[in-house]
Amino acid sequence: SGEVQIVTSPKQRFDKLTIFDAMGKMVMSQGLNASNTTIDLGALVNGVYTLKFSDGSIDSTMRLVISQ
Repeated sequence: SGEVQIVTSPKQRFDKLTIFDAMGKMVMSQGLNASNTTIDLGALVNGVYTLKFSDGSIDSTMRLVISQ
């Protein structure tokens, strides 16, 4: 279905998720309201993406590979 559950630590509550494709183009941005959020990535095509989590003062990034 393309839905992914994002779970963050209660100590580090991020309020925004931004997803970039391999070329650095922003393909999705979504607010995070809780430490447990479900997002739909079904519209993303196969590839490597960078997920950037932000809370206003701290950014954290991770890679996501989609291969269907």
